Amino acid sequence: MFTMAAISAAITFWVVSVHRRWLAEKLVRLAKQRDIKPVRAIKKQAAAP
Repeated sequence: MFTMAAISAAITFWVVSVHRRWLAEKLVRLAKQRDIKPVRAIKKQAAAP
């Protein structure tokens, strides 16, 4: 039983991490297409004197 739970947890973790990476890559691609600056760059620009 424990083995099945461990295998199931490992598969779930892998699927979530792959989906997260895919989503991040898609967001980066969209930002490049629309020439959107990351939030960090906007905050740095606003903080600069």
